[in-house]
Amino acid sequence: MGKYAAKEDFEKAARYRDSWMDVQKTMEHQKVVFENTNINQDIIAVYNESNLFVVSLLQIRQGRLTDKKDFQFSNTEGNLSSEYEVLTTFLKEYYTMASESEIPNTIVLPRLLEQNDIELYTNWLASVAGKKVKISDAPTKRNIELLNLAQKNAKFFFEKVKLQKLTEIQRDYNEVGSYIQEKLGLTKFPYVVECFDISHIQGTNTVASMVTFENGLPKKSRYRKFKVRSTESKPDDFKSLQEVVERRYFGKLTETLPMPDLIIIDGGKGQLSSVMEIFESKGLEVDVVSLAKRLEEVFKPHKSEPVIFPINSPALYFFQRIRDEAHRFAITYHRKLRGKKATESVLDEIKGLSKTSKEALMNEFKDVKKISQASYEQLCEKIPKRSAKAVYNFFNPNVQIV
Repeated sequence: MGKYAAKEDFEKAARYRDSWMDVQKTMEHQKVVFENTNINQDIIAVYNESNLFVVSLLQIRQGRLTDKKDFQFSNTEGNLSSEYEVLTTFLKEYYTMASESEIPNTIVLPRLLEQNDIELYTNWLASVAGKKVKISDAPTKRNIELLNLAQKNAKFFFEKVKLQKLTEIQRDYNEVGSYIQEKLGLTKFPYVVECFDISHIQGTNTVASMVTFENGLPKKSRYRKFKVRSTESKPDDFKSLQEVVERRYFGKLTETLPMPDLIIIDGGKGQLSSVMEIFESKGLEVDVVSLAKRLEEVFKPHKSEPVIFPINSPALYFFQRIRDEAHRFAITYHRKLRGKKATESVLDEIKGLSKTSKEALMNEFKDVKKISQASYEQLCEKIPKRSAKAVYNFFNPNVQIV
């Protein structure tokens, strides 16, 4: 958490600390789960984010919450791509190693398994434990409470792992950056890195994001977002990337933003090739790579085979973090545009409402819901009376102003 406090993210560190303490307090308060009983259960939850899975196991013995265990799974070879696959892998690995006395009478799971899976694992556990073991995914009140607690524990364990990795990156970025430079054969140490991501849903409102990391950490003052103009009628990631790269490195932004040491494109060989067409046609030499869907694969221009980074290495985590941040920034902007478009479409239905009046209303009330709740007098303060009457009558059909 010192990493966040040392930078501008100290509030995030405090929230993480407080949330983690809340989970710990909850577990303390729930030490006694089934009072005056001999119930023995394992509660298992799975949390998944950024290609990393966490399994959290809560042990209940003699009706008391006696222990919690957390396990990490990475999608190293593409064989663990879903929570179902992680859960079934965990069940086999964990209970194969457990002694008969360590296997409880009941295992409570999230609803990820099919009925035939439950029957299969029930029979297998009985043979391993030498006794009947029940697998329950029934959504009872108690099961839901315990699964929610296990899920919270898994999420905060993930955050703990993430903080540790971020601390490593900050503390050792000279080492991490040098490793990246050597591994990729970069011409410069990657002190300033820019990463691009394209976002669209069914071809509408195509946008791009550019996030900047400096010395391994986000530099939010240098983030930029782009509304793509060249693909309004039909989505085309290659063409969108070309437009955005041209605007960033050969347009007005060059007057305010210095060149980065490394450019990262979210995509495969095709996206990288399309971007390199722009750089090569303009005669600009700069280090550019792309991140494939398999995160450990990093593509370089004019190379058919990717560079493979070790799973769980700080360098790979750095790539993962910057790509996730670019994706988050693009999605946030895309949602904002979609919301704005939906708002505009509602106001467009009001006959006689000018563009100037629409803008005045949005500037004052911020969203359509607040406009719909405004009184006629409040509307008249911002737009002409005739327009105010049209707006008020539109949202209040049962109380018309004539």
